[in-house]
Amino acid sequence: MSLSVLNIATDEKPVSNSFLGSQAINVDTFLTDLTKQQMKVALLLSQGHSNKVIGYELRKSQATIKAHISVILRQLGCTNRTQAALLIFQWLSMKSGQTTTG
Repeated sequence: MSLSVLNIATDEKPVSNSFLGSQAINVDTFLTDLTKQQMKVALLLSQGHSNKVIGYELRKSQATIKAHISVILRQLGCTNRTQAALLIFQWLSMKSGQTTTG
């Protein structure tokens, strides 16, 4: 598994999703506030993995993963993991598109 997609330079563009209404979230700022471990959890969350699978991949307990996801949800202003996963996935897709076109 490669986490290199998280090393993309940021340009501070807010991301807005219909499930968040008109509230624009600056995902670049959000990601810089996370620890390395939380960023890894965010990436695996965006890929749809369960807490159990994320814990196995990162060799951490499910309780630790749950704590990381709680921080991610709070910082993104999301009410559930699906919202957070979609927002992170959209941001990663946007960043990947920028690096291939520029």
